Amino acid sequence: MNLAVVTLGTLALPLFIFFAFWLKTPIAIIAVTALAYGLSQAVILVQPLFAPARDLSPAMRRTRGAAMLLVFFWVLLSGAGGFSSQSLDYGMHNGRLKDLIDYYWPVVYPGNKPLVYYIGYYLPVAWIGKVIGVGLANRLMLFWTAFLVWLACRWLFIGLGKASIGVWLRFMFFSGMSVIGSLLYGFSDYPVDRMEWWAFKEIYISFQSMTFQLFWAPHQVIVGWILMAFLFCLHRKQCYAPMPFIWTLSFFWAPFISLGTAPYLLVSLMRQYKASGLRAIFSRLNLISTLYLGILAAYYMSGSATKNPHGWIWDRFTVIDLDHGVRLLMFYFLEFGGMLLLCWPMVSRLKEADRDYVACAVALLFLMPLYYYGKWNDLLARGIVPSLWMLFWIFESALSALTRRDDRMRRWALLTVYGIGVITSYPSYRQTFLVFGQRQSPISAPDYSLAYQFLGDRNHFFFRYLAK
Repeated sequence: MNLAVVTLGTLALPLFIFFAFWLKTPIAIIAVTALAYGLSQAVILVQPLFAPARDLSPAMRRTRGAAMLLVFFWVLLSGAGGFSSQSLDYGMHNGRLKDLIDYYWPVVYPGNKPLVYYIGYYLPVAWIGKVIGVGLANRLMLFWTAFLVWLACRWLFIGLGKASIGVWLRFMFFSGMSVIGSLLYGFSDYPVDRMEWWAFKEIYISFQSMTFQLFWAPHQVIVGWILMAFLFCLHRKQCYAPMPFIWTLSFFWAPFISLGTAPYLLVSLMRQYKASGLRAIFSRLNLISTLYLGILAAYYMSGSATKNPHGWIWDRFTVIDLDHGVRLLMFYFLEFGGMLLLCWPMVSRLKEADRDYVACAVALLFLMPLYYYGKWNDLLARGIVPSLWMLFWIFESALSALTRRDDRMRRWALLTVYGIGVITSYPSYRQTFLVFGQRQSPISAPDYSLAYQFLGDRNHFFFRYLAK
């Protein structure tokens, strides 16, 4: 099947469910119709660009089969479905799924408090869970998550222009050199990510490993990998027209991911403007995107969007001294700077379209740590995911170029930096095997320690005029 078409349908599915069951009937009819039309137009634009190969070679079949097994095993270890141990955040994940199954839609808790959260990841399984029950739905999350990660794997192969088990293994263990930062400045006292939270004690600043991301936040990071790869491939093919529509599909899944990819989208729209003028930007497809983006913005604004702590990181420091500046520079160097320096000679030889996104990624890797949003700095933790995907693309592209040129010294230096980063994933796997099979009990949104993040205002514009 056509990967782009399957991906579009997958990204749009939760929105169809949300519009149909959350919105008042007249508004739902308009929203679902507009979304269906937009989806059909996007399919027409992207389908010819990603036509599946008719005859796969035996080697490619073996590669895909092995990659699929690796994906399934990785997701199994992550805790999805509850077959292995689960991170503490799975109390939240299991709770959101259970609430979506147990309550009528829209979900409204006692005290007239509606659920307001990015529920795209859970909604398709919760819909089925209304029939099969919470227990089976929890198990089904393993296969749903594995399917999503498989899409991310396929898009990574397309973005790199090569498919191999080595590529996917390197992606699974990709991370910055956090272990060196922890050795220099001390490991965090927080038990779950002692190695990754080292830069500042006053505020959570971390570029999490790919493993940590999947094990703790599958509801956001997987769509980040898919979206970044999809947009990157479209940008390289100069197919700008469907990009805003595809980007807005992610807003229901993970708004921080959408914010993290917005600069890349703007870069592509600037290219579109130079090529086709302003009229191309104000297309019917983009107007449809604006319609449902407005609906989702109203939904999120009815919740905690304006209530979370936010500001510049230096506002969190009691005293700003030289040590803070040194720590920030060390964070830059260890988490991505050292790797970029080794890869940089390759960047000058990239095509212009590739350099567009590489430059954007470098800028975001420097700038995003400077501003925080949320108690656990969700803007950085999740918003940086697309740029970390681009960092991996830079690393893998440089590794291939160095291999072709037989530049062994630089290649081994790059692999050494990567190998140090691999250590960052160790605590996640260690915890998985230490308590294998330990599941987190579901926590309903009102019972969660940060309940305000999930509860909205029934008197807000969205619930008064748009929702049922």
